[in-house]
Amino acid sequence: MAKLYNLARVETTTTGSGTMTLGDAVIGCLTFANAGVQDGEVVSYTILDSNSTESGHGTYASAGPTLARTTIYSSTNSGSAISLSGNAQVAITVLAEDLTINQTGGIVQVELYRSTLAEAGNFDTDGTDITGYDHLQINLLVRGDVSAGFDNVYLFFNNDTTAGNYFFQQILFYDGNTSGSGEGDIPFIGQISAASAQAGCYGSIQTFVPNYGGSHNKNSATQFGYRSSATQAPTGKAHVDWESTAAITRITIQPDGYATNKFVAGSFCQIIGIKTVS
Repeated sequence: MAKLYNLARVETTTTGSGTMTLGDAVIGCLTFANAGVQDGEVVSYTILDSNSTESGHGTYASAGPTLARTTIYSSTNSGSAISLSGNAQVAITVLAEDLTINQTGGIVQVELYRSTLAEAGNFDTDGTDITGYDHLQINLLVRGDVSAGFDNVYLFFNNDTTAGNYFFQQILFYDGNTSGSGEGDIPFIGQISAASAQAGCYGSIQTFVPNYGGSHNKNSATQFGYRSSATQAPTGKAHVDWESTAAITRITIQPDGYATNKFVAGSFCQIIGIKTVS
């Protein structure tokens, strides 16, 4: 858990997006060492570099001294590390993530990933730290660009796109009745409205990934709904089992025919980390 210290604000002449070497204290403030930061501690930081800013948790080293950007929570570079100019300030500050995680007890939910597509594409958490929680909740509001009334959606773990490493089961409902079921060796998590579907309709998918860091085969449970025409609005449930005991560190979400097909611009994905704190 990140620590906080008062009045720590320094200059840095570091350039680029890597570990920062910490310089002199800004006038009226303290160096990290003088504020009491200890070697190896993780602190909450904010970087201000002209019109660019970044916040996250960083690991302090007294030799240097340096601050490594351990986890980046937000930045003006779309959530990625900003490239420093050589004339920036680094300060220890309270972050929203600190106020959320440091509860005295109960269930903590933290948004780990959010993306709204500016153009047709897919969702990939590569470069985003999604570890450290008990469970994941994935929320999708998406539409496919394939010329059809609906499109299937796949969920890949750790960039494993080998279909045979997954197994799914599905139940589909229409007009309150079971209209079909299926199973197979693909990571199918639901169906969405596509290019030829009812105008303006997007598919909604909610997926729960329990105990995704445990040493067992990983799985997900999903409910979904979409509208394919003026008279058809099916809903369904799906379960996917990934035949791997690896901890999940990356999630990719793509429509059927993912080598060519995409989600349309405006499609939305959110991933929430859930854990119990005492």
